[in-house]
Amino acid sequence: YGEAEKWFAKSLKNWIRVQQTPEVVALQLGWLDLRLLRSKGHDTAFLSDLSVYLGRLADMVEKPAGTVPAATISLGNTSLFVEVKKEKTRALVRRKRAMIYSMLGTVHSRLGHDALAIDAFEKSLAASPHDIGTMLNASLAYARAFRLVRAQELHLRAKSAQPDAGKVLELGKTLSQVR
Repeated sequence: YGEAEKWFAKSLKNWIRVQQTPEVVALQLGWLDLRLLRSKGHDTAFLSDLSVYLGRLADMVEKPAGTVPAATISLGNTSLFVEVKKEKTRALVRRKRAMIYSMLGTVHSRLGHDALAIDAFEKSLAASPHDIGTMLNASLAYARAFRLVRAQELHLRAKSAQPDAGKVLELGKTLSQVR
């Protein structure tokens, strides 16, 4: 896996040099999402760096083009970056808003920052209100913050959309134990 990741990072870096489009952002987010899934609880340095990177992307979505420093994250010998200098590019990056905020919520949640996680998940749900994964992650963050009413509301929304999904059923069992 490590070698594959290294070569993927090199090819992505070379591609970024020739074009800076939302597809680049999507690829970076997809790759970082995989890294996030593979990261362990002790990977706090990676999670902290990722929270800064995603926070900058979120700022680029919310603030005028050219006002936010480039979002950069270093992974070994490779640095991934996104810079938005024009409003047209900003509009394209905004299409990734839900994904950016959902990942940011997941990272904050993994770092134990429940309030920040909840805020990011709510922004993601505002951009994409039917995303089941974000509903489930947000519900868990609310449960950890002992805001059980909102946790149950989000679980019920997910359950009404996908009543037989394994993760939805698992979350229901988990929430029933948190009282």
